[in-house]
Amino acid sequence: MTIEQDPNGFDPHAPGAKLDAGKIRAGLLMQFPRALGAIASIATYGADKYSEGGWQSVPDGIKRYTDAMFRHLIKHAEGEVFDLESGFPHLWHALWNLTAVVELTEREFQYSGSVGVQEPGPIRCTDESSANSHPDIYDFGGSCAQTYVGICECGERIMVSAQENAAPEYEADVYVKCRCGKSVHFNLPVN
Repeated sequence: MTIEQDPNGFDPHAPGAKLDAGKIRAGLLMQFPRALGAIASIATYGADKYSEGGWQSVPDGIKRYTDAMFRHLIKHAEGEVFDLESGFPHLWHALWNLTAVVELTEREFQYSGSVGVQEPGPIRCTDESSANSHPDIYDFGGSCAQTYVGICECGERIMVSAQENAAPEYEADVYVKCRCGKSVHFNLPVN
């Protein structure tokens, strides 16, 4: 049901077609190999010092990682380039802490039903639960469609596009299977 298009207007079945119009260009991250390496170095240091993935379970993580980020930025501003304990630059620690804050904040948005990054109005949907649709209108090449965004329990965002129905005859329950194997429920208008 999701409408995908080739950015060059190719028919989806034509040679050379790639349905990636409007998708994020994740390859652009490779313009920052040193910064990504810095994050990976601090993540490795933290996993060795504490536990792999343990940062995700720290109580009040957003507040505490924000505080840690500012402590490292203050030390850097005071002229202390390297953290005395780890030997890594304070800026690397600050960058890792900011990354943790962004990740935890995005997860909190997804699970609370607030608007997160990229897609509009994520809806917290769990396996077999009802979804309160939060549609936004998009123009897909001249035809209006409503895009519904659901969040699986695993955190994956699922987008479903359907034709706009001013006066639907009824609503249909649609379950979209996530990559993790669970279903995300949408209640879509049908003519």
